[in-house]
Amino acid sequence: MASSQQQQDHEIVAKGNKLWEEIFASGQVAQRLGECYLPNAQLTHFGTFAAVHGPTEIAKFFQTVLHDSVGARNPKLTSHVITRLNETTIYELGKVKAELVSGGSLEAPYTVVWQRDEATGEYKIIYDTF
Repeated sequence: MASSQQQQDHEIVAKGNKLWEEIFASGQVAQRLGECYLPNAQLTHFGTFAAVHGPTEIAKFFQTVLHDSVGARNPKLTSHVITRLNETTIYELGKVKAELVSGGSLEAPYTVVWQRDEATGEYKIIYDTF
């Protein structure tokens, strides 16, 4: 049986992932996806060998690369595991699947590190790789 802390961690990650998916599905990726990231967040994308820093630039990257160029829509988590690293940090490893406007779908692995925002107490993404 999962511990109370494990259950809380799963709820934290589920809430964060739900917001990320909803914003992406809304099409307002460049305008709003940065809400999911801390000010000092970093993204590494192995498909384009890109390293992107900060919530605004990360949101623009997702808009330009995944939404506009690739045509990814309606991303959904297909599997994941999470591990608490310390009192303010949760590690998530998983797979996400998105529909493509050209037809078919795309599934990709990702790694996210969620960290508690000292100002708000909410967890946001500090590191994102896929």
